[in-house]
Amino acid sequence: MTEKQKQAIQSKRQFVLTAYELIREKGYDSVTVQEICERCGKSVGAFYHYFSTKEDVIAASYKMFDESLKERYHAEQFSSWKDAVRFLLDAYLDYSVENGLEMDRAIIIAQLSSSNTYITRSSPNF
Repeated sequence: MTEKQKQAIQSKRQFVLTAYELIREKGYDSVTVQEICERCGKSVGAFYHYFSTKEDVIAASYKMFDESLKERYHAEQFSSWKDAVRFLLDAYLDYSVENGLEMDRAIIIAQLSSSNTYITRSSPNF
């Protein structure tokens, strides 16, 4: 991976983490792209280089979580399918508790209003 690619990943991650922080503080509807950019010290142009809308940031954040969960899932050894399902349910519950109901709401809104619908597009192929 080149240095430019690493920087791009870091910038996208910074936008995502900043959006999460602001949504927890103010609520999804109150957060603007301008505020996200100001808080993370990046330009609005940089934001739109990576994302089309605020909803795209939320969808990208959920995709990051889901990909991380997929890696953890494949690293586990389950003794039964019930243990595998329990693992997944616990992970999603932990995610919701950690990020709060406002973030869950934001994820649902993003999925319903964004053309980049990660959750509804396809199965994560666990």
